[in-house]
Amino acid sequence: APATEGTPAVSFKLPEGFTAYEAATATASFHCAGFDAYQTGRVFAFFRAKLGDMDTLRFNNIVFLMFSAFQLHLDQGEDKVSFDGIVRHLYDIDSAALNNKGLNELLKPVLEDGKRKSLFKWIDKSSMLLIIHGHADVAAGASQRAAIEGCLDALLRPQQQQGRLKFRGLEDHLRATTPDEATRGIKRLRSR
Repeated sequence: APATEGTPAVSFKLPEGFTAYEAATATASFHCAGFDAYQTGRVFAFFRAKLGDMDTLRFNNIVFLMFSAFQLHLDQGEDKVSFDGIVRHLYDIDSAALNNKGLNELLKPVLEDGKRKSLFKWIDKSSMLLIIHGHADVAAGASQRAAIEGCLDALLRPQQQQGRLKFRGLEDHLRATTPDEATRGIKRLRSR
């Protein structure tokens, strides 16, 4: 990759005669184990060059999981929620009535023109973890957090009454899962 301001150049060279991962043919290799490992290494090398060794170390032993609001911490006893924010489990979603675009439209009063961000972590076709994050006022312990949670729930409640979705807080969702999972999840939340 060419150098950008403040970032040293990082280059990659494949062995002579090996063309499977070249740009013209690389898209056919997506999700092949070797190609995925190669791309992971390229991303790591780029960010190590951009962030430096010390800033890169904060990502050691963390696995970022798709379809999960949690990060897997290999070197700690408890996993943490990916984002410090407000989490709601939305389920029995009528995706014909409410999709990502419709949900973003619904959430505009809470998001306040980009002051906060929404993240949809879809679990399956009809359930997700909705995370409101990106501003200090939604962090655990923030003085305005309860008011924002109340606003969020007030936006979701009519959708529930119309049969478009059901919702609950993350702790309630974790309690509704298997007892072992719920206990671990609640410990994670309280240890933050």
